[in-house]
Amino acid sequence: MGEGVTFDETMEDMKEEIYDDVCQEFHYILELPITGDQKQEIISDIVDYVFRERQKQPICECDAYDNTN
Repeated sequence: MGEGVTFDETMEDMKEEIYDDVCQEFHYILELPITGDQKQEIISDIVDYVFRERQKQPICECDAYDNTN
């Protein structure tokens, strides 16, 4: 993290990056015949889900195997 950047700002930046990735990967959502608010809600729900799942994963894959002995 850069100097003066808070944890919350870092988390928000990560969510924005995920949001952009979801918009690119699932571009057809943006083409659906629904309102902009509905599109944003769908994408935001996906982002929140992905963000929660990323937080559950170990930082290093080797960490996942430490407790298997």
